Amino acid sequence: MDYRLSNKAEQYLRRIYQYSLQNFGDSQAVAYLTGIEEAIQLVANNDALAQRVDDIRKGYSRYFNQEHVIYFQNKKTHILVVRVLHQQMKVSLHIE
Repeated sequence: MDYRLSNKAEQYLRRIYQYSLQNFGDSQAVAYLTGIEEAIQLVANNDALAQRVDDIRKGYSRYFNQEHVIYFQNKKTHILVVRVLHQQMKVSLHIE
């Protein structure tokens, strides 16, 4: 299955890259972002790997990848990644 990123998910992925670039260098930043993208594709192909989180928002699922959590919705033809948040971020402040 395919995936799409919400505007906010895309913005946060850019921030992750910038932070990683500044703190760890280009190769580490690219590797980390590639890992997140591979994790997104993994759950797009097999959403049973993810955990339903209807208590956070009905219809949402999440998947943990290293220090980040991928929140998404299943659509008919794709998954929509709504957020990619650091594990220490308070979810209720970032998912409306």
